[in-house]
Amino acid sequence: MASLPPFMALHIPQLLNRFLLAYHSEDQCMHYELRRRRNDNPVSKELILSLNAFSHEIHVSKFYPELYREKHSHYLSAACFFLILQHFGHFYDLDESWGVYLDSELSVFMDFYGKLQDFDFHTLQNRRTGTVAVRGHYTPCDLDMEGIIEDRLS
Repeated sequence: MASLPPFMALHIPQLLNRFLLAYHSEDQCMHYELRRRRNDNPVSKELILSLNAFSHEIHVSKFYPELYREKHSHYLSAACFFLILQHFGHFYDLDESWGVYLDSELSVFMDFYGKLQDFDFHTLQNRRTGTVAVRGHYTPCDLDMEGIIEDRLS
């Protein structure tokens, strides 16, 4: 298992100091909810990953953490993305042979996913609709999952 990348080692504690992640699993799908620690109010419910055993991929169905609305949240979306993928991988006992797949608007890929060096994301195809299919690598990391709780989500 790989060690935690320095960028994530810096920003994941910042994320978990202010927020917690709650999850609920259904079959091979995981729903996450990002909540404020101080009052347990949800920040985002739009965090959904699923396991595609046929293609050997983690499919990012929805990732809208809404952290840009929070003060002093620079890089926390990247930490949140990394953290839920690591949690998902640990939950399903995935190894480095698994990939990460998602569909994204080209501008979101360029501004966010393409900058996440820990996944080596690249576009598979550009579509006429302005979206792209994106593929990357999953690398399991040694990471404390203490800030993630199992919960029935609202």
